[in-house]
This record gives sequence, structure tokens and C-alpha cells, in this order.
Amino acid sequence: MVQRAEDNKKDVILLDNQSTVYYFCNQNLVQEITPSMQTMILQTNAGNKPTSHKAKDPNYCEVWFDIEGMANIFSFAKMEDKYCITYDSAVDSAFNMHTENGIIKFRRSAEGLYYYKPNKSFFTDCQVSQAKRSSKLLHALGCPSIADLK
Repeated sequence: MVQRAEDNKKDVILLDNQSTVYYFCNQNLVQEITPSMQTMILQTNAGNKPTSHKAKDPNYCEVWFDIEGMANIFSFAKMEDKYCITYDSAVDSAFNMHTENGIIKFRRSAEGLYYYKPNKSFFTDCQVSQAKRSSKLLHALGCPSIADLK
């Protein structure tokens, strides 16, 4: 089943090859929202939208922030400068961004947009999986203290 990006557009991050900036509107996906000395004017089909706030994406970069925005956007070009991004339509309809924390998979929505839905803490699927395995091991060992575990 293909998910519709518009159903929860503020909860997903779009990988946009037409954007030249990182732009977020969901305060749950960023940290440290602060006023900026600069103003960025986002040019959209609906007109120009200024913002003068920045925030930090916990894993990747500094982003422009506007709580009244319509979407959370990673610039494909900027991400490609930092990470290897692969795509093989014969295997999966998704862009795979290879980060030091694992692969971030931007899946295709019903509208043809490529999106990633982070969990609330913004960890990758690989990090969540590793944390679950660590927790199982800790409980299997009878919940030893950190000193005993070491």
C-alpha cells in the first residue's frame, strides 16, 4: 500500500530535488529553535514566505524553521553533497540515503513525492533496531548494573 504524503505531511520529511534549503515546520522534529540574524524567503507556487528562525535537526544539519510552513524538506542536492544516495527502481521505489547512522529510506508516496517518516526521537530504523536488541540482551542477562555489564 502506498502512503499519501499529504495525510501527515507535517510528520514526514520530503527529499526535494527542487529545493536548495533545508526547511522544517514541525517543532517535534527539530531542537533549539532560535531567531536568526538573517531572513530566508521561501519561493513557492503559492508565493513568497519569509522566515527568520533556524533550528537544529538532531542528526543532520541546521534548518530554516517556520511553524506555519506546509512541509519539512531536505534539499536533495545538499544531502547528496554529504551522503551517498542510491536509487534502483527494479528493487524498490525509494531513495536510500547512506548515513553514518544507517540507511534513511525515502519512499514514494501516492502523489509521487519521496518521504521519510522519522520516529518521534528521530532515530534511524537501524538505531531503533540496535537499541531493541541491546534491551533484550540486558534483560536476558538479568538486568545487571552498568558496571557489571561492562
